[in-house]
Amino acid sequence: MRAYNEDAMAGPKILIIEDDKFLRDLIIQKLKKELVPATEEFYA
Repeated sequence: MRAYNEDAMAGPKILIIEDDKFLRDLIIQKLKKELVPATEEFYA
């Protein structure tokens, strides 16, 4: 399921997915890891 049009997106690839909570949570986790790389070490 694609919730956005890649060609129309400008800037960061931030997806808004309401129907698929699991996929949304994976994306949120990925963004958090990219923004705060040390998070895994602190909460491991």
